[in-house]
Parts: sequence; C-alpha cells; structure tokens
Amino acid sequence: MQNPWAELSPNGGAYLLDVDREQIEQYSTVQVEGAKLVLESVPEPFIGNPRTANVVLLLLNPGHSPDNPQAHRDPVFKAALFRNL
Repeated sequence: MQNPWAELSPNGGAYLLDVDREQIEQYSTVQVEGAKLVLESVPEPFIGNPRTANVVLLLLNPGHSPDNPQAHRDPVFKAALFRNL
C-alpha cells in the first residue's frame, strides 16, 4: 500500500490530497453550524508508527485551535509533522 501522505506538499496553501479533493470540495458546499474544514494546517492524523507501537491510543479528532497557524509555520514543528506523515 502506498502512503498517500507522501504526496502532500510542505509548501503550504491548502493541505489537501488530490485523492480527497472531490469529496472535500463537495463537503465544503454544505454549511454546518459550528463545523468548518481547515485546510491551511498540516494534517495530524497520528503520531508515530502504528505498525511498531506497543500501545495505540484511539482519540477523538483534536480539532483546530486559533494557535495552529502560528505553530504550523514553525519550521521545526512543520518538519516534524511531515516526517510523521
């Protein structure tokens, strides 16, 4: 299985995979109060390698914080996120 996250560009803009684009654009046309897709932050689907982990914690989506854009511009943090993907 090929890792689709490897196709994500670290250069910014909308962090959106081509394979997801049609569904995301379709979803974005629906207005849901209190819900908004944020595509300007680097995706954080998991931390570490689930294949070699001794423990896997299943958590809810962490959501988006107003602090995320600043944190995601930090080159060290951004590089760590992309290594994780």
